Amino acid sequence: MLCYRFECFERCIIVRHLENIESCTALQRAALRDSVPTMKRLALSALILLIPALVWADEKETMLQALGQFEQAWRSTTPCEVSSNACQTREIWLAQQAAQAANQYLNTPDAKESQWRLVAQSVIKYSQARSEAYAAYVRARNQDPDAAEKAYHSTVDPLEQDFIGQLKATLRSDVNSREIAQRFGLVDF
Repeated sequence: MLCYRFECFERCIIVRHLENIESCTALQRAALRDSVPTMKRLALSALILLIPALVWADEKETMLQALGQFEQAWRSTTPCEVSSNACQTREIWLAQQAAQAANQYLNTPDAKESQWRLVAQSVIKYSQARSEAYAAYVRARNQDPDAAEKAYHSTVDPLEQDFIGQLKATLRSDVNSREIAQRFGLVDF
C-alpha cells in the first residue's frame, strides 16, 4: 500500500492512495512517481492559502460569539447593580472573555484593515477598566459606599457608552450587519 499524506492541524489529507502498486505497469509507476511531487506541492499550496483565512475568520467569529454572550447576559436580567457581587462577577467574566477573543482577533492580519478593529479595542479597554473599577469599588465600599459607587460609574459608564457606540456604528456600516446581529445575538446593542 502506498500512501502519501501531509498532516496539518491533526488532519490528514490523502494526496494519492494506490491499493496495489504491483499491478501497475512500469509506465504507470513512473507517471505516479513523477506526479506525486506536483500533487504534494499543490496540496501544500492550497493548505497554505486556505488555513490562514480560516483561522482569521475563526478569530473574528470567536470575538463576535463572546460579544453576543456578553450582550445576552447583560440584557437578560435587570441592570446589574454595582453592589451585586454575583451579577458583577458574571458580567465582568463575560466581558473578559470578549476582550480575550478581541485580543486574539487583533493579532490577525485581517484586523489591521477591518472596521471591527475599533470594536475589539473598545471592548478590551472597557473590560480592563470595569474589572479595575469594580476591584476599587470592593476595596472602598465599606468606608463610603456612595463615593465608591460614584467612582465606579464615573470610570465605567463612559467606556461602556464608547464600546456600545462603536459596536453599533460598526454593525450599521457592515454589509453583513443583519446576519451578524442575528447570528451572534447582537440585536439589542
